[in-house]
Amino acid sequence: MGWFAGAGLICQVLSFGSPASAQIVTLTSGNSSSQINLGSQAGMFNWSIDGVNVLNQQAFWYSTPAAGATAHSIDTISPPSFTQPNASSFSATYASASFNVTTVYSLVGQAPGSGTADVTEQIKIQNNTAGSLPFNFFQFANFAGNGNVVLGQNSHGFFNEAFITGAMIVTENLDTGISPGANDGAVGDPTAILLQLNGTPGYTPSGPDSGQGAWALEWERTIGANGSLIISKDLNVSGVPEPPAWSLVSMGFLALGAVRQYRRGK
Repeated sequence: MGWFAGAGLICQVLSFGSPASAQIVTLTSGNSSSQINLGSQAGMFNWSIDGVNVLNQQAFWYSTPAAGATAHSIDTISPPSFTQPNASSFSATYASASFNVTTVYSLVGQAPGSGTADVTEQIKIQNNTAGSLPFNFFQFANFAGNGNVVLGQNSHGFFNEAFITGAMIVTENLDTGISPGANDGAVGDPTAILLQLNGTPGYTPSGPDSGQGAWALEWERTIGANGSLIISKDLNVSGVPEPPAWSLVSMGFLALGAVRQYRRGK
């Protein structure tokens, strides 16, 4: 059912309106909002739930023989063309002569104060050539809170889920009915993983598959002539704590200072 909903969203978004021109897209739904920078590797850099930002960065990279052995973030393919049919969803396409990468996001917020929200993402990689296209696709995800990350694998050894426990609970699940699992995965220091993604030729996330920090996944596929690869997945966050109590304390101090200033001025 999740894939049918995602497929319907793809059709709706890709057929709606004309491309917009901004680089940062804002989505809103219920108790949640998110921001995605289409023009840099920052990717989705803010996901606020009940006023708390739970995400540092989630973005995508790729490598092909034509692009060289080092991975590049998808914003380097071309300037994005995107449509936003409503406040909670959008689609962006990066196009080259040999392939296109299209990402579709949909935000589903919940009731205020529930501490939970959901983002679905579909990625379509289209081979525009009459020959096969070796293609490596990467996801990098770094959530706030310094929780413990565990990557899960299916019976064939492919990575198909991520689970974070700590101050909040985060789950990422692939739609196994349509999406192939990732070949490789690793959990580690966010800065170290980004350095490897951006600067290590032939970088492959090779474990560990649990620990604190960020995680990276890699799909290694050969896409047939004029064919496509679709990755459909869901990110869910629950148990988001209320904004820190120190913010209320700070407001109290500010109010006390204002009172004292008022009294001195009388």
